[in-house]
Amino acid sequence: MAVIVKGNNGTVTDTYLELIGQVLIELGENVTYVDSYKKVFAYPKNELVVVAISLEAFQLILHGFRHIIFWNQGIAPEENFLVRGSRLKLFVFNLIEWIVFRNVDFMLFVSETMKKYVFGKYKITSDDRYVYCMPCMNTELHPGVFFTDKKYTELSFAYVGSMTVWQAFEDTADLYSKIEKAFDYRSKLFVFTADQEEAVKILSDKNVDNYVIDYVQNEDLPTALAGVKYGFILRKDNLVNRVATPTKISTYLSCGVIPIYSQCLEDFASIAKNMTYAVSDSEDIIEKLKNMETTQIDPEAVQKEYKDIFDSYYNQQQHKEKLKEKLGPVYEKKWKK
Repeated sequence: MAVIVKGNNGTVTDTYLELIGQVLIELGENVTYVDSYKKVFAYPKNELVVVAISLEAFQLILHGFRHIIFWNQGIAPEENFLVRGSRLKLFVFNLIEWIVFRNVDFMLFVSETMKKYVFGKYKITSDDRYVYCMPCMNTELHPGVFFTDKKYTELSFAYVGSMTVWQAFEDTADLYSKIEKAFDYRSKLFVFTADQEEAVKILSDKNVDNYVIDYVQNEDLPTALAGVKYGFILRKDNLVNRVATPTKISTYLSCGVIPIYSQCLEDFASIAKNMTYAVSDSEDIIEKLKNMETTQIDPEAVQKEYKDIFDSYYNQQQHKEKLKEKLGPVYEKKWKK
């Protein structure tokens, strides 16, 4: 029996936990899902457990569970310090992770950059047989929206996300304010966030004129983004962002929205360096936008470029097959009863 803990860290994490579950089923394991790590305590300690939060993995280890697959979506100590600024909590989180990474059977990371950072930080010598990397994503390609009327002829921008410090909405609003002026206020910004009051305040502080604020569920984003040309995914250059693979990148690409992204997002930057329809902050963004606005964009060309990415980098079936290749020998050696 494999026990998978889901339901407490977002739909994206649950998607990948379910993918891991599918792989384990194909390997011959019985799989059950629980909505709290505390419910795992009712199972024998020799059961295989899949978990996605380091503190929960730590608790399971303390209770004697040793067969653990840990899906690591972010670097929790650094994220907590970025928000809270507590060095004591940073020390505690680092200690917890140090224990977790030395007591799990298999690790998953969202990027090669994250894996290298974690291995270097904790001096982990485990080889690649016990590790797999796959980026965060939350959607499939939506071919129809690429051909929405006026999608690539009107100057429209979108921001999808929260007002959390690492999502850098203030930087986005500041840049967009400059874009407005550069294009004689012909542009429009669509902000999709649950933090609407804070978003309005920031936009007002940055003197942004032409914007619309709304909130939609993830499944409704393809409709909301159907007529949008560009999407902001700006980040400050710090460790949290260097190792990340934000889901909103897949959201934008799936809807034919040209990403305006930060080069510090190293994993995506390595993919985007060969893309035609992407704008990096490694160059003058406004100048790049001016150049793109002088060119007629072919929706079919955008769709082909983005489809290639979904056929490789974001290909869930491909990741599932590769993960099965990795987990298979570990399953036979450590978990099969």
